[in-house]
Amino acid sequence: MAINPRFCLVPRELTLTAMKILYPSLENASNIYSENMLQGQPGDVITVPEWTDANNWAAVCDPVIAPAIYVGDRFGLMPEIYIAGQELSPAVFMNDEHRLKVRHFLAVWVNDFRPLHKSNVA
Repeated sequence: MAINPRFCLVPRELTLTAMKILYPSLENASNIYSENMLQGQPGDVITVPEWTDANNWAAVCDPVIAPAIYVGDRFGLMPEIYIAGQELSPAVFMNDEHRLKVRHFLAVWVNDFRPLHKSNVA
């Protein structure tokens, strides 16, 4: 798609390494001769604490340019609200409460795999 990744997802062990790659000012070498033209913005390195393998990493394109993950609502943005009790329920008279149920169905899915990349290094 000719779009460079925007976010780098890494486990805790690779956070500093990824920051040194994206932010050349963090490099502690004494002779840096070139500037990183794909220099990242603060927040481009995202640490995923659930990842336990120290070699795996992922890259994600900017969701404004190439959206990959979609969130959909079944009934729109308004949730489904209805009364769960009866008019003559003891809770209405003793506690002055009306029991309501709220249902909000959300679906999250990957609609396009191309802006996402995961590298499982053996």
